[in-house]
Amino acid sequence: MTVRMASRVLQSATLSESGRQVLAFIKGGPQWLEWAIGTLHASYDFRDEVDLLMAVQSAIHGSPFILLPRLSLLVSPLKLMSVPAPDLRTLAHAEAGGDGAPRDAALNATLNANGLCTQRMLADGAAMLSTLGVGTAPAFQAMGLEDQLAIVALQQDLASSASLNKEAATFAAARAQSASEFVDYFRACISYWAASAATFADTESRAEAIAAAVDTLLPLTFAALDCPQVDGFVGAAELNTAIRNWLATGQSVGFTRSSLAMQQIIENGGYAGQKGAQAEKLLRDYIGSAQQALSVHNITKGRVEQNGQTWLFHTNSAAGQTDIELDRTGVISLRRFSRAGAQFVAALSDAAA
Repeated sequence: MTVRMASRVLQSATLSESGRQVLAFIKGGPQWLEWAIGTLHASYDFRDEVDLLMAVQSAIHGSPFILLPRLSLLVSPLKLMSVPAPDLRTLAHAEAGGDGAPRDAALNATLNANGLCTQRMLADGAAMLSTLGVGTAPAFQAMGLEDQLAIVALQQDLASSASLNKEAATFAAARAQSASEFVDYFRACISYWAASAATFADTESRAEAIAAAVDTLLPLTFAALDCPQVDGFVGAAELNTAIRNWLATGQSVGFTRSSLAMQQIIENGGYAGQKGAQAEKLLRDYIGSAQQALSVHNITKGRVEQNGQTWLFHTNSAAGQTDIELDRTGVISLRRFSRAGAQFVAALSDAAA
């Protein structure tokens, strides 16, 4: 048996410190590698350590996620390989337990710093949905890890008013086809109502206003859904090249779904009830500003999410702040774009004209 990684014969000792630790997190992982190196019946060839670890996890357990039972943490090997070595050691000590385990404060700091959510945190998200009165909504019947993480993140966007949160949740649950869409609709409600609190003073006016906004914007977002695609996860240099080549053809980097595009127009695009040609212009200007920001600022470092299916890249330029998403299939899309102050004020003035 020969195990190769990057065309070189692999021995277990040649793995990096992080590679050895993540392999140890996989139940049966070190034993599988020793078996693969020692047996005479087959050979394996891996591109790199991440490729090896993901293949071992899936082969042994039939799941893309490593389970750390003491931490109640479900996480992709790719995500763990992106965690700094000192933080990875903190997780290992906590998972091992005993006298060497870190205190709760240190562990929580490590989890938060690396964007990791435990089962308890995911349960808090589910409890929030129940509190909002939408826990049994059809959109939540088959939530995966990505959906649960999106719900956990939504907790940071709750309004100070419990009744307002319930109104937003009721509207979002009625419109959403998935957990991700629920998050988009909920955020759109809170943003739109907060921007015109005096105008929308009662439940009925708020419901009518957000329904009109959504019905106006959703059809317009169809023009903002085209995205470039590369061959899976690629480095920053290739990502920048793909974006520039796409922009050079006159196309725009769009969103992965209409509800997200709609939510961003409401939250960051200056939408204030415009209709018809004014709404179309607002969308074009917003998308155009995002493309300008992408054209003048290189993407450098990204952060892989817990499920290992998405990299998120953040850029900050004079044109504004942009979050770019790269998924495992290689689709490059906008997740968020917030124009810089001067550009945002100009956009509001144009919209009002």
